Amino acid sequence: MDKQTKNVLIVIGAIVVLAIVLKLVFTYWWTFIIGALAFGIGYAMGRNKKK
Repeated sequence: MDKQTKNVLIVIGAIVVLAIVLKLVFTYWWTFIIGALAFGIGYAMGRNKKK
């Protein structure tokens, strides 16, 4: 396999993975928001306990 073919396959693979990730994010966006908020609150509480 030459270099150009390999680069094309990598680009196609990256586009497919990006499409799947975006579909998951837009399907379950509220889950990601709640998870991020929970992580942020837990992280802040953990930092406050160390002090």
